[in-house]
Parts: sequence; C-alpha cells; structure tokens
Amino acid sequence: MQNLRPVILMSCLAVLLVLLSGGCGKKEPVAAKVGGKKIFVREIEDMVQRYVAISKKMNPAYTEPVGLKLENMRKDFLNGLIDKAVILDKAKGLGVSVSDDELVVKIEELKKANGILDEKAFSDYLKEQGISEAVFKTNIREIMLMEKTRDKFFSDITVTDAEIQSFYASHAERYTREIIQAAHILFKVPDPSGAGAGEALKRLGEQAASVVKLARSGRDFKALARQYSQDPGTRGNGGDIGTVARGDMLPELDNALFSLKKDQISEPVRTQYGFHVIKALSDPRKEMKKIDDVKADVTQALIADKRKARFQSLRDNVKIEVLWDCKNVQK
Repeated sequence: MQNLRPVILMSCLAVLLVLLSGGCGKKEPVAAKVGGKKIFVREIEDMVQRYVAISKKMNPAYTEPVGLKLENMRKDFLNGLIDKAVILDKAKGLGVSVSDDELVVKIEELKKANGILDEKAFSDYLKEQGISEAVFKTNIREIMLMEKTRDKFFSDITVTDAEIQSFYASHAERYTREIIQAAHILFKVPDPSGAGAGEALKRLGEQAASVVKLARSGRDFKALARQYSQDPGTRGNGGDIGTVARGDMLPELDNALFSLKKDQISEPVRTQYGFHVIKALSDPRKEMKKIDDVKADVTQALIADKRKARFQSLRDNVKIEVLWDCKNVQK
C-alpha cells in the first residue's frame, strides 16, 4: 500500500495539498475566500493530520508540529489551497479540461508504476488513506488539470541571450566557486573487522604523521606519494589530484585543504577512507564559472522567476480574503 505514496507525494506543494485534502469543505469556520470559493479551516486541519500521519509512518521519530512550526505549516497549506483555487479558476478561462479517458490512463500509470496491480490492493490503499475512490479520482483529475493549466499559462515564457547575460553578470556570487590545486598521500584504513584493527589504525596514523614531517623537512612530495600513497588513481603522478572546488571533496578534506596556502602541508586528515596528507599546490582562489557552463541553470532560474511573477500577477487579480490567522482552531 505504501508504494503509491512516492508518486502521490509530488514535490509541488500545491499538488501535495490537493491529495492530502479530504474534500470536506462544507464545515465552518472559513479560513479564506478566493473569488466565490470558500476554503474551510477543517480542510487545513485535515491536511495537517494526514501529513503528520504519513510522516510518522515514514519516520517513527517524527514529532508533531506545535507553536510557530504548526502555524507555518497551516499557512503553507492554506496558501497551497489558495493557489489551487486560483489555478482551477484559470483553467476555466483557458478552456482547459481533463477527459475521462485521460484520467483512466493516468490512474493506471500510477498503479502500474507503484505495483498496485489488482483492485484489492487499490481498495486497501484507499482505506488506508481514508478516502473514497471518487475523492481519489477527483484529486488526480485536479492535479492533471492544474498541470495542464500551468503548461498552457506559461507556454509562451522565453528568455533571451541578453537576459541570460544580464542575470549571469548580476549574480556573480552564485556562479563563483573557490578552487585550489592540490596533491595528497592516502594511507588506507585497515579492515575494521580484522584482528588487531585498532592497533593497525594507530600505526597507520603514526606513519602518516611521520610522512608529514618528512614532507615539511623538504623531501619531495611527489616522491613520497609514489612511495607511500595507497591511492592507485593518483600515486603514479605524485599524488596530484588537479584543481578541486570547495564542496567537491569530503568536508574534512575541504576544511583542511582550503585552510592551506601554496606549498603548505596539512596534518594527517582522518576520513572514512583512511589518513590523508594534503599539499596545496596553489593558493585558494575564486573563479567564476564560464557562462556556457551555467547557461542551462541561468535559463531555468530566469524562467522560474518569470513564472513566479506571472502567477503572482494572476493572484493579484483575484479577490482573496484570508480570514484565519492559522494560530488556533476556531470552534
């Protein structure tokens, strides 16, 4: 039964909200009004309960939200329901619809992708979620309708080369990375399950420390790497690992390496792989990525910004009244 959940719990918050909503919608009090549609407090509370229940099943250590965390969760869910109402209203204006045949195909795809291969399994899933098949179908239809509406509403959004260049230039920090050239000598950690592993690890650390002393005394680092390193990928070229950016390596190595200046050698750095002796072959420096290397990312960021602005404009043209502060459940 739980196999269907990864597909249903999609990344888009608005979609998640649709699925978690049980569709009660007839009980007072009202949380918000979107045009002529009312959103009820109970809808949001039901969604919170469903979210908490699913979270506990996925992670037994999950703790229920209280205070500000609960308030913010309610606000997120309320905003998602407002977005849903705005989008579904726009669907009418754009003439977007989902046919019964399209709905059948989509539901069968969901079942097949998640191993729901018979009616009993599907029935058990619905029972577990506490919803009827009719509500489930309505939820899926609305998700499809929202997706089709978004696709149509945003279909003409494009970006120009000039916009890409401008965004790239004005977000230099976003596309700048810290880099350094380095070499290392690896002393592999012994098998932790082997006899005397603790003593072997101690000796390995001492050996790494002795090599640090040799390197700092003037011994050729490349020669030491060829003699001692147990990294087959870099031992042959004197331990040279080339140019690396901050974040490319394990945090322990990052912290040690980027604290070095050119020709400085670190103390042995312990990682899951063993002990590393690192030498900086250059000073750390900042480098901006080439625009061709980040063009796809810039394009996606620009499109996302334009979609957000267009949707906000759509929301601004709809009468939205928020009547609940999301702090306390109104009786």
